[in-house]
Amino acid sequence: MPKPPPRRAAKKSSPLRALPRKTRPAPPDLSQLRLVRRLTIAVPIAMFVLVALWSVNVPFWDQWDLVPLLEKQADGTLEFHDLWRPHNEHRMPFPKALMLALAQLSGWWIPLETLLGVGMATISLAIVARLLWTHQAQGGTRGMALPPSAALLPIMAVMLFSPAQSEIWLWGWALQLHLTQTSAIAAIGILSLARGRWLPLGIAAGLALVASYSYASGWMVWLAALPLVVVRERARGAIVWLGAAVVSALIYAHDHPLLRSADAAPEPASIIDLGAYVAVFLGSPIFPYHGRFALVVGVLGLGGCVWAGLRLWDRRDDETALHNALPWLGLAALAIGTAVLVAVGRASAYGIGQALSGRYVMLATPLWLGLGGLIASVAGVTEPERPPARTIDADGAIVETPSKSGGPPPLWTRVVGLVMLFVFAAAIAGTQDLRARHQRLDDARTTLVAGDDRGTVKEDGTPLLYPDGARLADLSRRLRTLELAGLEPTDDAPR
Repeated sequence: MPKPPPRRAAKKSSPLRALPRKTRPAPPDLSQLRLVRRLTIAVPIAMFVLVALWSVNVPFWDQWDLVPLLEKQADGTLEFHDLWRPHNEHRMPFPKALMLALAQLSGWWIPLETLLGVGMATISLAIVARLLWTHQAQGGTRGMALPPSAALLPIMAVMLFSPAQSEIWLWGWALQLHLTQTSAIAAIGILSLARGRWLPLGIAAGLALVASYSYASGWMVWLAALPLVVVRERARGAIVWLGAAVVSALIYAHDHPLLRSADAAPEPASIIDLGAYVAVFLGSPIFPYHGRFALVVGVLGLGGCVWAGLRLWDRRDDETALHNALPWLGLAALAIGTAVLVAVGRASAYGIGQALSGRYVMLATPLWLGLGGLIASVAGVTEPERPPARTIDADGAIVETPSKSGGPPPLWTRVVGLVMLFVFAAAIAGTQDLRARHQRLDDARTTLVAGDDRGTVKEDGTPLLYPDGARLADLSRRLRTLELAGLEPTDDAPR
């Protein structure tokens, strides 16, 4: 009887190979995620506390122009034309209506306006955070406990709420700027995140309209969001978007004083002055107190946008990368367009130094939000993924744990760290500026309440609260008659 052929020894298989093909990601370590969230949330809370403590119930500069409208509101003679009438070059019916409504509810308690401004900035931060996290998940970092670019979020929060913008945090009239910026960011966010077709487009167009009729720079959102509309809705949506923009612009321009009179237009500045103004304007969120440094950083910011745009062009066939990058490009374009618009209107009359005004720091911030988002979504800040480490849990399932990267940190992390130092230094200096502004406004209110209708006077002899002393005295007496903003009629004022 023939012997059977010898049996080959069975291959020793790996325990991982013997188990069923069932894997699940390792439970993420959420400590870093919680830290980022807490730091981000702490920023608007801190600003809310500062504004609540340091807001002063006294009108400042342009805010005194609301007094005649308050009189008409009290008399019942307020008309739409009063809201439609331009203030300087701006048609701002939405901010005027909002401020009048708040005055009606609160007796014109001005800190309510400043606190509402903090609330609007918080909405902007929430939209930016949603854009960052959603696009990082779509870009391949969903399995990570903390995307590397998430470290950008607290820095973005500090930039949005920097005390270096002290002019907007303690000035109720700056509500128009908050309304403009929040509406513009919300329009870009909806076009990027919302599902559906015509409804998100209509909501975004409505928000763009609010931004345009709150402050002149709001018109830039129509152009900044156009690439998003083209990618999302194609030609038909783009035609509707541009049509709405043109109709809105024609209504805005109708019977506008600046367009009726050629003498009202400012003399054009030289190309060099315009370019320098734009660069300083855009660099002000990083260096709000140093014009030369702001100019250099503004040029670098523009160069960063060009570089990111080229990287996006190289990846133009990647629809996910394109979709993720467009809202950030829109934010950057919003700030750049605003800088050019303000430079044309202000550079020749006020000089390059005026680009460091506190209100303009706020309007330039979207450039750096957009640039950070572009780095996160286009430039490949996340390192190439390494094969995950596999282990076996007690249930016999294969658990995949993302491998930790080694080696020196990439260049982008060093750049972000340097920017973070400058941003935090500006915030610390801005806190001192914010406190000094509070003290000046508080002294002016004390003088005003004591019966001096001119308030405190600066070293050059002009009142702090309004440049025209005679008009300030008249408006303060009228405000006392209305018994608003905590002022009461004096003995010689009519009740």
